[in-house]
Amino acid sequence: MGDGVLAVFIDDDNGKSEDKAVYAARYITTAIDKLLKEVSEMYGLSRETLRYYESVGIIPSVTRKSNGIRNYCEKDLAWVELAAKMNRMELSIDIMHQCVNYCIDNGLQPHLPNHILQRHKEYLIMKRELIDETIDRLNEEIVVKD
Repeated sequence: MGDGVLAVFIDDDNGKSEDKAVYAARYITTAIDKLLKEVSEMYGLSRETLRYYESVGIIPSVTRKSNGIRNYCEKDLAWVELAAKMNRMELSIDIMHQCVNYCIDNGLQPHLPNHILQRHKEYLIMKRELIDETIDRLNEEIVVKD
């Protein structure tokens, strides 16, 4: 007879049959994408970035419904907001982790700790000075060559 696999088919609005498991998977993916799209638009982060930040712990485990669909609650959105701020400041993933871990380890709400921001600011000032020196050297070479 068969190989012991039971397939259940359902009819869509157009009368076409589709495997129930395929339909369910498509429905769940659509629901996740819609929610990710809404959160993405709210905070200016791509869906891929949101997924990546969640996978590496920048956005700690997002609440999910029993069927696995992401269900961003107020707590989750606070972490997304923090991730969006860190992204706009062009913080490295390492520094983002330091901020997240500092908040979690100290039982604090998601925020940017001043000591980490100050250290990053000092790094950027040093980097700007190096860039300015490089531009000066380039300008000297340009003048000499012409």
